[in-house]
Amino acid sequence: HHQQEQPTTTHHTSSKVKMDLTCIITAILFFGSSATEVALKILSRYHTDFSQLKQLDVTYIKEMWEIRSTYAPLHTIGGILSAVAWFALCVLIVQVAWVLSKEGRRHLGLHALIVMFATGGSIAELLCKLMAVGVANVAEWIVTFFDLDDWVVRGDGTGWRVMEMGLAMSKGLIFCLDSLEYFALFAVLALLFGSASSDREQSFGKKWAFLGFVIGMLMLFTFMATLLDFDDELFFMASVSLLAVNTMVLFPIWLVILAFQLPNARPKYEDVVVAGDDGNLI
Repeated sequence: HHQQEQPTTTHHTSSKVKMDLTCIITAILFFGSSATEVALKILSRYHTDFSQLKQLDVTYIKEMWEIRSTYAPLHTIGGILSAVAWFALCVLIVQVAWVLSKEGRRHLGLHALIVMFATGGSIAELLCKLMAVGVANVAEWIVTFFDLDDWVVRGDGTGWRVMEMGLAMSKGLIFCLDSLEYFALFAVLALLFGSASSDREQSFGKKWAFLGFVIGMLMLFTFMATLLDFDDELFFMASVSLLAVNTMVLFPIWLVILAFQLPNARPKYEDVVVAGDDGNLI
């Protein structure tokens, strides 16, 4: 008797790792915008002599405008990166909130609040950056083409003093609006931690949620430090160092981890079109 050999079929399981590209792009954008923000904070701090600025010394004000014009392109690039990064983050947060809410069937109010903070933060950041770029461009135009030296008497420099005071008031408005970015991130990350920790299906990891909560608390500290703005060298270095570590290291890591979790949590809540063996769509 010849034993008939049974054909053996080997099934190869695909171990391809899924990754969300939007999370990676958002992490890169936040890293770039944060790097420019930290650099601009340090440049502004160490190129400013507050004793001469308070005296409104015309010679010093002219020197300050020359220095500002050198890093104006960096300010514009950082603003564009930050605005785009926030809109990309808003898209991700809406997806995460939708998954955690189980298509709106779980804690609807909580997740609506998350989306509201993310959307409000992105809109506020866009308006803030547009205002900052607009003020900087108009101020540069005035300084370049207008006579600021001879107002009351020849060579008095009154125009330079008025220009500096006007710029300081404009920056104060933009400064407070820009600080809302940190509070919005704190609110989003803290609420996501509360939602993800109580999720029975564990759509997202608890360690990832806790890392977000830690980042959120550091964002809250940065928000308070930005508003208080103590004129102390040690406090300034501590707040800038914390901002750099939080926004250039921890937050991008949080987004990269999300890039591996979101593709696995999302398909259950969206219409997936799959091609069968016969080529027809299922």
